[in-house]
Amino acid sequence: MESSLLDQWIGQFGYAAMFLALCLGIIGIPVPNEIVVMTAGVAAGTGYFLPLPAFAATYAGVVSGISFGYAMGRLFGPSIVKRLMSLGNRRIGKGLSGKWSKRYDGIGLSLSYFIPLIRHLMPYLTGMNKMPYGKLAVYAYGSGFVWTLIYFLLGYYAGNHIRDIEEALIRHGSTLLWLIAVLGSVFVIVRSTRSRERKESLP
Repeated sequence: MESSLLDQWIGQFGYAAMFLALCLGIIGIPVPNEIVVMTAGVAAGTGYFLPLPAFAATYAGVVSGISFGYAMGRLFGPSIVKRLMSLGNRRIGKGLSGKWSKRYDGIGLSLSYFIPLIRHLMPYLTGMNKMPYGKLAVYAYGSGFVWTLIYFLLGYYAGNHIRDIEEALIRHGSTLLWLIAVLGSVFVIVRSTRSRERKESLP
């Protein structure tokens, strides 16, 4: 979604534009979520929106998107896994419903909202693996709140440079994504290794 189109949404729908853009983003609508939240911050910083309602509408969009992905994973995830298994993709099917989600689901959810694309995938996977809703709320909604607050304040206080920030995110976003992915992989490997060593040291 281009920024100009988002501006049109804001002019037409007001606060609801923030909610709709982020809610639809989780189901694959090509919305650059960071830019959506920063735009809400800019609108609040320039007086077009009131800060608290703007942030509330934005965060509500984040929560609804996470909840929708989780619900879809719970409803349709098992049938997808069975379909993959029947087609011979047993490794993929087992991976989607495997032990990694049971061991790292909380950590993965907390980190995933700071990684583009991954943030859209994790709610489906946690729903597919039937994570308790209360646990989803603690990890996903909590990290989503922090993520929303960071980008909202960035737009609020750096509104005059919003276009420069957008260009920087587009230009360096893939590099940042790979860096975060590598660091996350290292963290998981180290944690897994230490856990295995502790188990082996037990009598």
